[in-house]
Amino acid sequence: MTGTMTEDALLSGLDLTRLGEADRLVAGAAQRLRAEALDGRLAPALARLDPAMRGALDLLVQEMARLGAEVEAARQAVEAAQRGREAAIRLDPLRYIPGSRGRPAGLPPDRFDLAADDAAFNGAGWYEAERSSRGAWRWGGRHGPYSTLLVPTLGGGALRLGLHLSMPFQATFDLEAATLLANGQPLDLRLQEGSTDRAPRLAAEFDLPEDGGTGSLSLVLMAPRHHMAAAEGETPSDSRALGPGFVGLTLERRAG
Repeated sequence: MTGTMTEDALLSGLDLTRLGEADRLVAGAAQRLRAEALDGRLAPALARLDPAMRGALDLLVQEMARLGAEVEAARQAVEAAQRGREAAIRLDPLRYIPGSRGRPAGLPPDRFDLAADDAAFNGAGWYEAERSSRGAWRWGGRHGPYSTLLVPTLGGGALRLGLHLSMPFQATFDLEAATLLANGQPLDLRLQEGSTDRAPRLAAEFDLPEDGGTGSLSLVLMAPRHHMAAAEGETPSDSRALGPGFVGLTLERRAG
């Protein structure tokens, strides 16, 4: 395997929808390829982590690789179905002409907003939404020092992300100890204006392949968990180990 081949180039020859009985073996190979590619990209970030977090991240990388292989299979199935539809249109185009010819084609939105208590919330590693007079949030770290979110890509291209968090148990946020991945790509995080140690607002800019609005963006937040302090001999009222809480997210397309 050469170092010049990209993850997508390696996977382009693996037709996961047409290999019949060999499908399981091919999916396993695709997973290994994605895991190797992710490990290569994450090597600088991994070197800064302690052994316990590196072990947790290794498990996460394997899971992301498995999901990536499944997404690739689904993408190829969609493409195969689309090719079949296009062939049908060439044979009988009248069946597929919209009732209103003047209706513009749907375009991906330029912005996506998500709050902790939105019905559209889709993620793992978070607790149920909690609410107070100040708003809603979901504590992270439910299954370890990482939590995930799944949001639309807005069609890919040049994107800007804003992530509003809240810290548990009066803890302070350490930007150097946090890592945010976007489809396996570590992002260069910065603090937005108005951010505080206990209510950090993160921002990042990145690019995704253009997908016409059909893709999904997987975000993985890795950050230390915290425990409630208690006086000696006393039991804390909350025994959970909690990561940063999710308050809200904004994803928007940026020019260029």
